[in-house]
Amino acid sequence: MLRQLLLARDPHCTQPFCSAPTRHADHIRPYAVGGDTTLPNGQGLCASGNYAKEIPGWKLRTTGDSFTVTTPTGHRYRTNRSDPLGLPAITTPV
Repeated sequence: MLRQLLLARDPHCTQPFCSAPTRHADHIRPYAVGGDTTLPNGQGLCASGNYAKEIPGWKLRTTGDSFTVTTPTGHRYRTNRSDPLGLPAITTPV
C-alpha cells in the first residue's frame, strides 16, 4: 500500500533534470542507517536515478515538498515533488 501511495505522489523521477517514469520506491534516508519506511522518507526514482544516488559523494536532503541533491562535484540542485496532475518536477540550481 505504501509503495502505491508513493508512486501516485511521485509519478516521475525526483532526481534533478529527470522526468522518467518512477520505477523504484526508495528511502531518502537509507533504511540501513535508520531511515524509516514512511511516505515522508520515501521518494520515487527511475532505475538509473536510484543507482546513481548510491555512488559515493551523492547527498540527498529533503525539506517539505522539495529535495536538495548535492552531486560529487559539489553542485546542488533543488527539485520540487511532481505535480499531483502527473507533470514532471521542476529542478533549479541552488
